[in-house]
Amino acid sequence: MASPKLPESLVDLLADPKRVTSAVKRERAARCVGRGWLGLTPRQNPQAVLAFADGVSEIDVHPRSPARKAEVRSGDIVEAISVPGVGRLSLDQFGALNVPARTIIGVEFYRPGACGRPGRKLAVEVKLVPWPRTRQWETRPRVAPGRRIMKPDRPRFLAEMLGYLREMIAAPSTFARAYCYLSLLILKHDNDKHRGIWASYRESAKRLGITARTVNDLALMLRWFGVVRVLQWPTPERNTNLVEICWPTRGQTVGRPSPVAPPQSNKVRRVRL
Repeated sequence: MASPKLPESLVDLLADPKRVTSAVKRERAARCVGRGWLGLTPRQNPQAVLAFADGVSEIDVHPRSPARKAEVRSGDIVEAISVPGVGRLSLDQFGALNVPARTIIGVEFYRPGACGRPGRKLAVEVKLVPWPRTRQWETRPRVAPGRRIMKPDRPRFLAEMLGYLREMIAAPSTFARAYCYLSLLILKHDNDKHRGIWASYRESAKRLGITARTVNDLALMLRWFGVVRVLQWPTPERNTNLVEICWPTRGQTVGRPSPVAPPQSNKVRRVRL
């Protein structure tokens, strides 16, 4: 009696398990294609509602996005987006459509001329990429730092930062770490006689009982919200940043928010009890 023939996948798995595992991962990634990201955000301009027709939007372009690589610039005016099998859509309609990644779409936009020169109409093809992973605090606009905190202002500053950071940081544990790190900088390391603070991440991590990588993330977060200003970047003599603690200027932003996470699908997740 002839022995049953083994499937080719099983034979390949026994011969070269690493290659088969890599092929399975690639196939699984190809099947699990999520929502595509273009990198365009309508610019918040109240006058644009009166200046432009319906469906036409002045845009901001996110860095390192497919639209930025296709030479679309902030300030351009998007007239229509062509999706295969659907047709020409406005920017708002395209955002609600949830087009999958790896789809090649067409972007028709108008670029105003400089110094009173006439503008021109352009059209480019853009390949959507998977939606980027973004930390929650990066989805908020970046705040500009104000004047430096001096010693008499420390009690009022720390009291106001309780409400400010709680509003900016959603996770309670992250808020607690950020507030403790800020208190450590201003109470332990800051001195009005010095130009700024040379605070080592490793030293701060030991005092707070967390890792140096977490301290680095907290420092990025505080800079994003305008609480910390960098005066000098690392040098060969010092491997840390020279920073100072500042009042955040809440009404002034210095950058666009990073891409907001895409909306959750309406599928019901089954949980085994």
